[in-house]
Amino acid sequence: MLARVPGHGAPGQPSRLTASQQQALVAETATGAFRTYHEARDWVEAQFGVSYTYQGMYTLLARLGIPPKGPRPLATNADLAVQEGGKQGA
Repeated sequence: MLARVPGHGAPGQPSRLTASQQQALVAETATGAFRTYHEARDWVEAQFGVSYTYQGMYTLLARLGIPPKGPRPLATNADLAVQEGGKQGA
């Protein structure tokens, strides 16, 4: 059955970025530089001259194992020790 489904087992289109460029993208996302796929797409275009669509960037980041959402920003005057002590069950 699966042998008759078009596209099943197909390798898909190769990435537009080289392996070293993909590593640079992973390193940049690890710093928390991007909050949206649009920001990542704009950075890739500015850095490497490669344009992606929104869906293309979504797929690329999913392939690289980068989660779609990063941690929420903390307020500059937030006290983490007080927040940890105030959680339920603590």
